[in-house]
Amino acid sequence: MKPREKVEIVDKTLDIARANQLSNKQKNILFEMINNSDKTEKQKDRFIKYYNLDINQEQIYTYTTLAKEYGCTPSSIKPSFYGIRQFLLKDENAELLKKIMKV
Repeated sequence: MKPREKVEIVDKTLDIARANQLSNKQKNILFEMINNSDKTEKQKDRFIKYYNLDINQEQIYTYTTLAKEYGCTPSSIKPSFYGIRQFLLKDENAELLKKIMKV
């Protein structure tokens, strides 16, 4: 898969997740992918909350609400997503996202 195609798949998936338009099955697959990554628990938790990937989550999180929860600034939240985004851009993960999203 070409790098540009991987970026498009990941970006589209995350846009749909942020809009809370993933099915529970899609959320569960993405949730498990992220939880099984080698990223820190803090990175995973922030990412899962921001992108509404926990099917039991009721609150909609923003950078500001996450920052309040973690005792930091909103501007320090976004960079913690970069590592997980890089993880999702790996060939095997982008391929799985393509399958579950039917992109």
